[in-house]
Amino acid sequence: CSNAIELAKWLTEQEQVAWVNYAGLRDIAVHIDPGDRRDLGKAQINCIAQEAVRVSPRCVVITGDIPLADRCLKAGARVLKHNGAEFTPASIGSALATRAILEDLRAGMDGIDGGPPPFNKADRSQFLQSLDRVMMGLARG
Repeated sequence: CSNAIELAKWLTEQEQVAWVNYAGLRDIAVHIDPGDRRDLGKAQINCIAQEAVRVSPRCVVITGDIPLADRCLKAGARVLKHNGAEFTPASIGSALATRAILEDLRAGMDGIDGGPPPFNKADRSQFLQSLDRVMMGLARG
């Protein structure tokens, strides 16, 4: 998504941002072609989770990967979905359970793929508001 790449590039230029890991950026430690969306890659997921542990609780992770969100929350990071909804310690358990159920359902159906609906303007607005709220909260301490 061009919006995600633009946001990742902008974040890399911000003095307050210590580290950005986005698959579409060529200069990250573990680059994965963003055209290959089948697998983010275990190496990149581990890299993100380790960085969340290193800098938490001042870490914000933006991901739709629910197991990664769980690892980062356990490390003390704040975690946002791409649409701006926040994963919390109270919500991650049901998200993991729902993911497991849907994964089992998809495994029993040939040719059925899952995935979120397309990103729209309302999602972008909600994401930007949530990111601003989280970043302001971290700045206040």
